[in-house]
Amino acid sequence: LVQLGGLQLIAYDPFWYENETQEETYSAPVFCDRTFHFDPSGDPASTELSIPPIVGTTGGFRFGGSTAVDVTIELINSGDALVYPTITIDGQYEFPRIENLETEDYFYWDDVIEDGSEIVMNGEERQLLYDGEVIQKPYGSSWIAILSEVEGVAGGVNRIRITGRQRDTSSGITFVWRNKFIGL
Repeated sequence: LVQLGGLQLIAYDPFWYENETQEETYSAPVFCDRTFHFDPSGDPASTELSIPPIVGTTGGFRFGGSTAVDVTIELINSGDALVYPTITIDGQYEFPRIENLETEDYFYWDDVIEDGSEIVMNGEERQLLYDGEVIQKPYGSSWIAILSEVEGVAGGVNRIRITGRQRDTSSGITFVWRNKFIGL
């Protein structure tokens, strides 16, 4: 008895993913108090001027109860396909903007994310959540992609610029993704 038949395989997601999750986090800088000594007569110990916390190395500065943030971090996609990470912004954060300087993709939230609240931008699923509730993506914002080595524009290194204001050291922005590869 001989039977002939066909088998059709459909790959809705024809990519192979690394098991290990990649994660990069930017959080509020560590502040340190600076005391400057000033005396016009030349005696440095006679007058002290204490300045509120100032940041040096992380790209922000403390002013009026919040931290102005303008930093650039690098995310590396070592796969060979474009990846859309899940980006989580923990409040208290004012007017956050996240931009991939290689692709010019950006996300901008024109409001304050309150303490204890979070925005989750799931790029792979094209879903934006505020405290677990699905919301509309802000007008003009795009889904942020992380380029891979194959696309060649960034050679797998993506410069991500983060701007806004943080009110609290527990605030932060986390990028989570898995490198993905074309084919089996």
